Amino acid sequence: MKTKVILVLSLLTIFLFNRCSDDEIPELKSFTEQAVNVEDVNTEYDEMNETVTGFLNQHMTFLISSNKNSNGSQYDIHNYLLRAEGLTTGNSIFFDLDTNGYEHYNPLISKINTTSNEGNVSVYRNTYYGYDIFLYTTDSSGHTDFHYSEGDIYTGEWEEPLLLNKLNTSYNEQEIAIINNTILYSSNLDGDYDIYKVDINEGSTLIDWVESTATPEIINYELLNSPSDDRCPHPSGSYIYFSSNRDGGYGGYDLYYSNYSNGAWSEPINCGENINSEFDELNPFTIYYGDYKNDLLFFSSNRTSGKGGFDIYAAGIPKLIY
Repeated sequence: MKTKVILVLSLLTIFLFNRCSDDEIPELKSFTEQAVNVEDVNTEYDEMNETVTGFLNQHMTFLISSNKNSNGSQYDIHNYLLRAEGLTTGNSIFFDLDTNGYEHYNPLISKINTTSNEGNVSVYRNTYYGYDIFLYTTDSSGHTDFHYSEGDIYTGEWEEPLLLNKLNTSYNEQEIAIINNTILYSSNLDGDYDIYKVDINEGSTLIDWVESTATPEIINYELLNSPSDDRCPHPSGSYIYFSSNRDGGYGGYDLYYSNYSNGAWSEPINCGENINSEFDELNPFTIYYGDYKNDLLFFSSNRTSGKGGFDIYAAGIPKLIY
C-alpha cells in the first residue's frame, strides 16, 4: 500500500510539473532588436528629446519636443500617452498612442511653449513630499538655458517656471538627467559638447538644492567624454547611455553605453548597427520592462528611412541591471 501511495504521488508531481511548465507559465515576450519607427508619434517634421516620466494604465507618459505645430519653425513640448507591446517572437513592436497625454502636465506645458524653442524635458518626482519638478530648456535668451517648475502631485497646481541659474551659463546647457544625488547634463561651455555632472549634497532634496544659495561644483565627466561632441546622458541603473560623434562610429552621432562596475565606468561601447546608422542618433532613453526578455530603448534619428527630419525610434536592448 505504501509503495502505491508513493508511486501515485510521484506521478502526480510529474504531471503537475509538466502542466505548469507547458500550460501555465507563459513564454516571455520581447522587443525586436532592430530599430522600429514609432510611426504614430512622428511627422514630416522633427520629433525628438523623448522622455518617459512614468506609467498610467499601462501607457507611458511620453514627452517629446517637435516643430510640427509651426511647420518647422520652432520646437514645442508635446504630451502623449504611449503603450508599447512586443511579441514572443521578438520580431516587431506595436504602439498605441493617446494624444491627450497625461493631464497633470497640460496646464504647465501650455504656459511653457512660446515662440522660442522648448524641449529637453526631465521630470523628477518626490512622492514622499508630494511634488514634481519639471525641468526643460528654452532658447529665449539666445542660447539654451534650464528652467524648472514645481508642481503639486495632489492638487495639480504648478509654480511659475524659473531659471535654473545654478547650472546656466552664456553657453548652451541641455539634456539634463538626474539619478540618485547626481545631475548629468551636456554643455558646450568648453568649446565642444561634453557631459557634466553636479553632486547634490547628501540628504538634500532636489528642490532644496535648487533653491539654496550654495554654489555647485560643476565637474567635466572625463571618463565618458572625448575630443568630439558628447551629449544626451541618460542613466539607467548601472548603465549610462549617451550620444557622441567621436571617431570609430557609423557616421554622425551614434549611441554609446557604459557600465558602472567596481567603482568605475567601462570604456564606452557603440550600440551597434541595429540602432546606429550613417546619420545622427540622439536622445537615448531606456525603459525597464520586468515581464519581458529585454528592455526598450527610445532614440531620435534623422535617417532617410523615416517620415522626415528627426523621427523617434525604438529597439529592444539586453536586460538592464538595477
